[in-house]
Amino acid sequence: SYIATSQAAASDEQKKKLLENAEKEFLNALKINPEYFDARMNLGVLYVTQGKLNMAEREYEKAYKLNPNDGTLLYNQAAVYSLTGRVDLGLERLDLALSNNFMNINALRNDPDIEALRKNASFKPLVEKHSLFVGN
Repeated sequence: SYIATSQAAASDEQKKKLLENAEKEFLNALKINPEYFDARMNLGVLYVTQGKLNMAEREYEKAYKLNPNDGTLLYNQAAVYSLTGRVDLGLERLDLALSNNFMNINALRNDPDIEALRKNASFKPLVEKHSLFVGN
């Protein structure tokens, strides 16, 4: 994928070009089929990578209308809410993500995008409610 490839790019200029190409591809796919869930969700991921959090949130909301039970999407929404300081909304989405089979323990433990959620006193009980253990 363009996004994964961009992380390994040798220069910032290469990374920028790869991300721009990915955005064009996703937008073209959505012109053809506005209900293409994967393109919507991945466009949101791309926007988070670029620091365009409002645009990411918009794409995630559109994707949510297409598939409100996708655990990865719900986790991504939780991350955007965490990054924008809306911890209560982030915890709600994280609860939904875990209820919809999001089981990436590494992300729960280490993803810097949900740091604000992890710091909240409700995080550990929420995760444990779903029979997951993330440590301290």
